[in-house]
Amino acid sequence: MIDDAFDCRPAINDSCKDIEALKDMKLGNEEWNILDKIRGILRPFEKFTEYVSREQPSIQMLARMYNEVGLLLQQISRKQGPYTNIDSGLVSAVKKGKETFDKYYGLLEEHDLYYIATILDPRVKTK
Repeated sequence: MIDDAFDCRPAINDSCKDIEALKDMKLGNEEWNILDKIRGILRPFEKFTEYVSREQPSIQMLARMYNEVGLLLQQISRKQGPYTNIDSGLVSAVKKGKETFDKYYGLLEEHDLYYIATILDPRVKTK
């Protein structure tokens, strides 16, 4: 949806300029930049959502996705890698989300079933 907003940015700006009721809603360059950073943060979540929606997700994939999301949230909250220039307000929001994530991730770690399923899945090669 954010991608659609960027695709339609000129039309959105024109509409906000031309329609009196929308004039106060026009986004400035700073707001578009923040929205672009939000888009970058959300892109990996879109990938996971599409995978779960299209494929038949397996229990072993759940553990893998949780690990990837955990690493992503950690990277963002520490402003590492491609997230070094993330706005502090976004970092605060991600840290709050990470608190909730950590709570549920803790539940995953309490049960060895997820990891056993990963090891027993013939599609997963172990060395």
